[in-house]
Amino acid sequence: MRFRPLVSPSAVLLLVCASCTLFGAGERGADAGGAGEPTDAVVEPAASAVAEQPAAAGRPALAEAALGGLDPVLLCRGDRFPGDPQLRVQHEGNEYRFVDADSQATFLVDPGRYAIQLGGACARMGALSGPGSPQRFLVHDGRIYAFASDACRDGFAQAPARCLFSPAPPPEGAEADGEADALWQQAAAAHGDAWHTLRWAASRATGEATVTTRTAIAAAGALRVDTDYVQGDKVWRYARAVSGDEGWFVDDGTPRPMYAAARRAMLRELHREPLVALRHDDGTRSVRGEAREVCGAAVTEVLLWFDGEVVAFGVDAEHHVRSARFRGLGADQRYCEVVQFFDDLRPVGGVLVPTTVRVFHDGVEQPGLTVHRSDVQVDDGVPADWFTAPGS
Repeated sequence: MRFRPLVSPSAVLLLVCASCTLFGAGERGADAGGAGEPTDAVVEPAASAVAEQPAAAGRPALAEAALGGLDPVLLCRGDRFPGDPQLRVQHEGNEYRFVDADSQATFLVDPGRYAIQLGGACARMGALSGPGSPQRFLVHDGRIYAFASDACRDGFAQAPARCLFSPAPPPEGAEADGEADALWQQAAAAHGDAWHTLRWAASRATGEATVTTRTAIAAAGALRVDTDYVQGDKVWRYARAVSGDEGWFVDDGTPRPMYAAARRAMLRELHREPLVALRHDDGTRSVRGEAREVCGAAVTEVLLWFDGEVVAFGVDAEHHVRSARFRGLGADQRYCEVVQFFDDLRPVGGVLVPTTVRVFHDGVEQPGLTVHRSDVQVDDGVPADWFTAPGS
């Protein structure tokens, strides 16, 4: 059966790479070398696409080549040789150099394999964090990762597998599970899934700062999350958005592109939001899971798979989605079992919206991450320029 397309967020956590210093430094900090045990890294599709062709003779090289000018193909294989400045490729904001034309050609066939992973984001903090330095890197399991600080790099080296998204296959039986689809359709009818736009705000205190997020979703495939950090009389504003095949960040008024790894991470995050997941598309597979109790609510889980992530949504006897269970980043920015419990369901514009989200990491509730949604709006529209890339 076919489902309508989706997009929408769960909770928003802006990742500030400088906070890596809170996690302590490990013993390793070498620029290269297979740190830690093997792990499944995020591999971008081979259609690769945004890799540029070799630089034309008249086009200047970037001021500084990534990886200190080392050939990335050879670096992934454990060898450190400087590339030729005349053999270069610009990809996702970085310039890469190669020892010979064969190495350059290998890169161009699959840049997602040999370029810095996660679109250059700090690998300790995740694909949706700020950029790492292309000169501060580490090779793990044959792939290159960049970091925003030495502490980030050292923290990653301690446990790479806990810092990286590990794709999972679809659950068995997910190709055609009519029982799961029927239960999910009942949940969609109970919540109301005919909306076109959703908007809400949420605030929470963290230390000496107040964090306010504003979320806007369009059912056609666009989402924007704005986050304000307020500390005393200082305000920092950030935004991230996806619209169609485009994505971008705005860091305190300065836009920067969102590359494929971040777009995919954002869409996986959005599929954890029940109002979005209820509109899951042909890329999603579902299978009926087990019965369990979450925060006193008896639920039957429906396992939904999308782009390598399995989310177990708990549906109660009234066909309301009350929980979501998945492998996600915990408070220390390492992967763990995350459970979200959806409470205070309120009807707004014909849609039953969960307005409170409680969060648990490995079974321990995280009160500081509880989300209280306010100013919920359904089908009230959003400004058109919210979903337009800066400079378009």
